[in-house]
Amino acid sequence: MNELSPIEAFESVFFDMVDEIDAVSSVADGHMLLKAFVERYGLKNAAYLGINVPGLTDHNRPYIAVTYSDEWVHHYCSENYFDIDPVLPSALRSLLPLDWATIEIANRKVMNFFGEAREFGVGRHGLSFPIRGRYGETALFSITQDCTDREWINLRKHCMRDFQILSFCFHELILRAESQIFRPIQLSRRERECLFWAAKGKTFGEIATILTISERTVKFYLDVARHKLGAMNITEAVAKAVSMNILFEGVKL
Repeated sequence: MNELSPIEAFESVFFDMVDEIDAVSSVADGHMLLKAFVERYGLKNAAYLGINVPGLTDHNRPYIAVTYSDEWVHHYCSENYFDIDPVLPSALRSLLPLDWATIEIANRKVMNFFGEAREFGVGRHGLSFPIRGRYGETALFSITQDCTDREWINLRKHCMRDFQILSFCFHELILRAESQIFRPIQLSRRERECLFWAAKGKTFGEIATILTISERTVKFYLDVARHKLGAMNITEAVAKAVSMNILFEGVKL
């Protein structure tokens, strides 16, 4: 029997993880699956941090699900490292995954923070994925590893897609396991029409001509739709509307 190549092996792990995540319905099972995720990909740690999740978080209480040691979690919280950790603001501002190696160490406090993290077994390398949910919620999913620079580059090359998708899957798992049910977002017919034509690559002026309204009105509808969807830009608003199957409702071509 032929052995699987590294890429084939990772693909097998990925599809198994997706299936198992979809089947999880309890918080305890979700935490166990997070540990399984670490083991199957040969990682050091994985961490989910809910920042702005209605019903689960507030300004002083993020939602935490991690494989870090209890000692590190206690130390991190007791020292209030939320205010020092540069990964949080850097990753949450980003639209793309953030490699911790690209973070500029601005002062000795930050240098000491990373030093303590390594001493507590967090991991030598780190990668964080910003999550902007369907309903405006914000979270962060991170993975860490102890390996050489070359091994880290290879892991990123082969598994970046897996980690990006699984990060959102874990976010959905947390919402489901915690019984967080959000009220469906309602877009008006005009808001959906403007989003639809924007998705087709039309400019404000072209949309205005198609719908026989002013450019200013088009911009207004798109801004309202973006706000309702909790999107940073029109492209993200379109993606979220598509994922929720609400973009094409009532749109007349």
